[in-house]
Amino acid sequence: LLHEFLSENSFDVVFASHISPLTNPLNIRIGGSRDPLADLDRKYTALCSTGNSNKKKLDTIQDRQEAWYRKWVQEMIRIAKPGAPIIVEQVSYPLCEAQFDFGGVSMDFWKKDKTLANLIEPDSLVIESSKLLRKRYHVFMIKKQDKENDKKKKKKNKNNP
Repeated sequence: LLHEFLSENSFDVVFASHISPLTNPLNIRIGGSRDPLADLDRKYTALCSTGNSNKKKLDTIQDRQEAWYRKWVQEMIRIAKPGAPIIVEQVSYPLCEAQFDFGGVSMDFWKKDKTLANLIEPDSLVIESSKLLRKRYHVFMIKKQDKENDKKKKKKNKNNP
């Protein structure tokens, strides 16, 4: 990722206009196809129409998409300064909720993910449906303040009136 290039706590705001979902989370092989993305799309969409008979595969797809999104957003939070806003626009819904897209994460993902919850300010999470694109939404959150640094600053200011 960006660890080699960007220091943590560097940016006043971190913005992603879209996080592209994984296009082949099950690593399905498509050989000799003229249009491999269209073939993948058909195979993944077919999984949604079979219901519970492919629940394990669908759960695996969703788990991998969530891990992908989590990794991206953790990196966004890492490079944001404490208290900085993090914005992700045009988030895709999960595969079976928006079959025209390769999948994404539900709105509940942001509220339930404990890893992200530990990195953002409580009650800063705002989720809004897209007005432009169907089955997309936007997410706003604020990186947690660095309480330890805040204490050091206050102590320093107290000692130097």
